[in-house]
Amino acid sequence: MSSDYESEGSVTTIDGFEILDDIIEKFCSLPRSRSNVRFGHLTLPGYFTTKYNVVDLLSSSIHEATESTQVFVLTRKEQRIFSSFLYEHMPMLLWGDQTIDHAEFCSILEWCRVEPGTPEDTDVWAEGGERWWKCDKVLPKQVFIAFSLDPWMSAACALALTGLVQWACDMAQTSGANIRVLTFSNFYGNSLLSELVSLRSQQPVEHFELPIPTHFHLIPDAAIDLTHEEHIYSTIQSRMSPLNAESRNAVLVVPPINREDFFPGLQLAHDVRYQYLLMRNVIDSGETMHWSLRNRAPGFGRTVTVIQVDLKHPIPDVLNGFERIHIVLGKRCMRTVFDEETKQIVKTEVSITQSELDALQWWCFQLNNPFPYLRIYAGREGLSANEDAAVYRPLHIMNDHAGAFISGVYGMSTWGIDPERVVECFMKSTPVISQVTSLLRKEGVIHGRLPRFAFTGTEEATYRIALRTTGYDHRIAHFFALPSSDKKVLLLKAQLAVVLTVSKDWTIQIDPKNDFGADVPVFGWGANLANHGDLWQVLGMWKAIAVRWKEFASLLYPLESVWDATGYLRLPIGAADHFFVTNRDLKKALSDSDMSLGLPSHRIEDETESLDDDHMREVMRHLLRAFQHQLIATRLGVVHGEAHLKHTVVSTGKCVELRSKRTVSPLPDAIFKDLERNGVLYGICTEFIKEPDSLLAMNWTFIPQNLVAEYTRTQN
Repeated sequence: MSSDYESEGSVTTIDGFEILDDIIEKFCSLPRSRSNVRFGHLTLPGYFTTKYNVVDLLSSSIHEATESTQVFVLTRKEQRIFSSFLYEHMPMLLWGDQTIDHAEFCSILEWCRVEPGTPEDTDVWAEGGERWWKCDKVLPKQVFIAFSLDPWMSAACALALTGLVQWACDMAQTSGANIRVLTFSNFYGNSLLSELVSLRSQQPVEHFELPIPTHFHLIPDAAIDLTHEEHIYSTIQSRMSPLNAESRNAVLVVPPINREDFFPGLQLAHDVRYQYLLMRNVIDSGETMHWSLRNRAPGFGRTVTVIQVDLKHPIPDVLNGFERIHIVLGKRCMRTVFDEETKQIVKTEVSITQSELDALQWWCFQLNNPFPYLRIYAGREGLSANEDAAVYRPLHIMNDHAGAFISGVYGMSTWGIDPERVVECFMKSTPVISQVTSLLRKEGVIHGRLPRFAFTGTEEATYRIALRTTGYDHRIAHFFALPSSDKKVLLLKAQLAVVLTVSKDWTIQIDPKNDFGADVPVFGWGANLANHGDLWQVLGMWKAIAVRWKEFASLLYPLESVWDATGYLRLPIGAADHFFVTNRDLKKALSDSDMSLGLPSHRIEDETESLDDDHMREVMRHLLRAFQHQLIATRLGVVHGEAHLKHTVVSTGKCVELRSKRTVSPLPDAIFKDLERNGVLYGICTEFIKEPDSLLAMNWTFIPQNLVAEYTRTQN
């Protein structure tokens, strides 16, 4: 089951470096048309992007060919790694050159925009200096921009690329401009940049390919184990004991599995450590990843470290201090997708694609060199995807980022962009485009008739900032952007936005030794509504822990978790850190954009009194408006003579099952107790899980019936 790759002709790695130099030299030369801008796309084999630091290689080639400032626009994961100073392959960028992630590049482009003097002016951009451009947040016009295409195409990547093409075409018309835009990825036949540029310019897009070294042997047969999926962990356990009981083992699970009982038989003989450092939304930089894994490796009293690795985060560079590496390649994972049947964003289990498995092979190959013992557990079918796997990997902009992407493009219409044509370049499913666009109009995010935002005043700027901070969930961003009557309401909405964002990946752990029943520890504004549904109780629990640790401002990484004052509620250290950084980033981005948007100084520990009813109704009104597509109507019905509750999604008529996201208590039955026949009770659910025979609605929160009636009247 080894994997071999071949390319035509005889090509070595050294040849590949020389070919890259030639490509960049050609690309930096003046085009025949004497244009001030040149666009290109470079296809790099997975071998290069795994084994070598692509930023470093590109930077070296660019410096040989031009003196222009270099800007590398990267995925969030790539930026986290390349910003680290602990790795020998760190890019050696010169003064003025920068790496930046897609989301931050979007904010740079927004800063570059100048308010046009007339409605007809669209190509108005500020011009930046060469050396201090990032401090000024204004791009220089003599620049080489290398843009990494996200293989899962996040909204941040798509919006950044859209804005970059518009900026480059406009800025090329100014005197003294010398712009090169080079996108790069592992996918052959990528025509995305060509489609985008063709909307604005007749400028051709050049395509380059770096060849794969001839007959490249990727993974040796001996490293691949075809043990049946049901017996993988027992096989690993037998190989770690008893003869190898003192060996230093790392067990990497890709994609993650939400459990911590892989090796229950080892707990007495080994100190088994479960590590979640490499999951998708952990905000650690390369340095803290390196530090944390090093301090969880053997030599600190631990012999087995189980590391949950997200499918998008193959980061092997930080695996130090281990002797034996076991990699478990799963064939299925939970994904967040747009479900055309239910017309909702849902979490569901699907098979991972062959292209994703191929990418993991390159990663496993990189691990093969420094470790004397490597085993890859790929199941009975080896390195082949399941038969029901999709042909193409799911893109964020077609699924959980669809609303953020489409609304973001409509927000660029004042830049001279045709939203509908740009959206069609990225999204190839007409039903998804139609359904999401219609929903955005109904929610009041984009205008009902015109191709632009529907926001007024500061809502647009706040929405853009909240999109980037909340992981491109347009509902959370919309909720936060709606105008608030005073700062207390705004602060509470900020807290809810952060908790809604972080809770997608982290949940509070409950100590089973204690039993608080329904009266779980909660704190702060909204705690008086803890019996009104998941959202308020979860917020109160997060704040109960946050106030115990001074809002997570000074966490010590040797800690494995943090807890509330009772010791009943616990959070992994990564969750607390994510909460703190998301909150900090939101505050900073608002303040940097406009002082009038900034959040006032505030401490959770000062929330000793509840907000008044008008304030809480305002927050619930905004929740209803932003999550109206997830509004649930509950009625009392009778089946076979027995009363039962029927839950229906108002917007689609789809029946759902309500399930609590908490592990504390069931849904607040007291709310439903007095529901009479033919009566109705409303609530919103912020998450859905699609199972083979049912749709589960999660995170239910009560919305007063008179608020629903009030909102319905305004819509009609």
